[in-house]
Amino acid sequence: MAYALLEEKEKKIKESMKIMGLSDTAFYLSWCIHYGIIYFIIALLTTILLLLTIYPSSNFVLVLIWYFLFCLNLMV
Repeated sequence: MAYALLEEKEKKIKESMKIMGLSDTAFYLSWCIHYGIIYFIIALLTTILLLLTIYPSSNFVLVLIWYFLFCLNLMV
């Protein structure tokens, strides 16, 4: 995520899109949705791996929510 932000600043992509009429809300919402999907996939794979190996008797949904919320916390 840090690399993508640095690359965007170097290429001045945000400034170009603002000139074309992009609002700040739409820009930040696109970042949140993009990384939210990536983090959900990571949380899903982690949950499956942990439930198959370490926590076989745990509830799938609770572990998934726990890891997904942890991943979302990384965006803040």
